[in-house]
Amino acid sequence: MDILPKRDTRALIQYFKTFSKEAREQIKYIVMDMSPLFRLVMQTMFPHAHIVADRYHVCRLVDWALERVRKREQKQLVAHSRMLKYNRRILMKNPEKLTESAQIKLLEILRISEDLRRAYGLRLAFRKIFKIYSIPNIERYIQVWLKAVENNHLPEFNNFKVSFISWFPQIVNAFVLPYSNGFTEGCNNNIKVLKRISYGLRHFER
Repeated sequence: MDILPKRDTRALIQYFKTFSKEAREQIKYIVMDMSPLFRLVMQTMFPHAHIVADRYHVCRLVDWALERVRKREQKQLVAHSRMLKYNRRILMKNPEKLTESAQIKLLEILRISEDLRRAYGLRLAFRKIFKIYSIPNIERYIQVWLKAVENNHLPEFNNFKVSFISWFPQIVNAFVLPYSNGFTEGCNNNIKVLKRISYGLRHFER
């Protein structure tokens, strides 16, 4: 495990060049977020590796789209803005794990906004991909889900068709292969929390 002070193209290439070409050619899988820059560097430096879009980042894109719909509706539905603001986490939880009172709040939230109801449905539908295991079925399911996104006409979901098509093989790998950056993301979160409670750190070495 290593941490680099910079993440621009030159810094990444220089770092990975410290490993021999033979070593880099033996790398089989690379798990990464959906950054076109990082993908280009990885394809250049590790030509034989299969790139896997990290499941956390893929699912987070869907969660962020739902959150943007909630914020839009919160501004427009002034009479219900407090309910939408203070119960936003209910939308992100597994509905099967909600308490009875939380389920009532969820139903009320979805009742007052059709757009939020559709966005929530798209999020739940996407999460069902975790129960599909074969590559052909996952590919078909993503295509069907993208069609549902298109039919719902939610502006917050407009970018999925472009990003998912561009990253289609890597996203399929995310749900076929058992690899993820879960541990690394946890470490990264701890570092960010430490930086925040320290009011920033002056030097990278620290």
